[in-house]
Amino acid sequence: DIVSPGSETHALTVGAIDAPSAGGAASAPAQPAFISRATAFAQEALQSRTNWIRLGLVLWMMGALALLVRLGVQIARASGIARRAVPASHEVLAVQLERACRVLRMRRRPDVVLSSEITIPNVCGAVRPRVVMPAESPDWSHQRLGIVLLHEIAHIRRRDCAWMLFAEVVRALLWFHPLVVMLTRHVRRESELACDALVLAAGVRGSDYAGHLVSI
Repeated sequence: DIVSPGSETHALTVGAIDAPSAGGAASAPAQPAFISRATAFAQEALQSRTNWIRLGLVLWMMGALALLVRLGVQIARASGIARRAVPASHEVLAVQLERACRVLRMRRRPDVVLSSEITIPNVCGAVRPRVVMPAESPDWSHQRLGIVLLHEIAHIRRRDCAWMLFAEVVRALLWFHPLVVMLTRHVRRESELACDALVLAAGVRGSDYAGHLVSI
């Protein structure tokens, strides 16, 4: 058969036009599929990050709650001991308390109570602190009573109970940070050293002070 030039040109022209059309029809669905895969990947990554954030928040809340509960138990226990203690009515205690307040320039005398549940003197209360002494403390020597009361009154003068409560709350909220734990311990240690310095500045000899601390 003889193909005319016109028909051959038509065939080539049709092929040239139809080929891109077929290619366009095949690539048309590829663009939405790529977008959908990219969207799914982004959503999966976002969900994974959200899950990690949620897990971190849950762990932080559990740790903070556990430490706050422990702090609450400690406060309740100390408050219970102070509440069950009996007021100190011994004259020697009153004299040494008056002297300690005068030396440390305390205008208001704090309450001193005796408890058989403790063996080491301490201060209890952030708002209205009181000195809790062992039940056998009235039998101590005048020097030991004076030294112990100077130390405990120094804690009250410095408001250490309130500051330590604040430090413990911060530690509970930021328990995951090692520097916060170290700073809390540092605050407690420096508080004791500062009270020791106040006692020594009141004229107590270091050897006598150390001896009574070791004995207690």
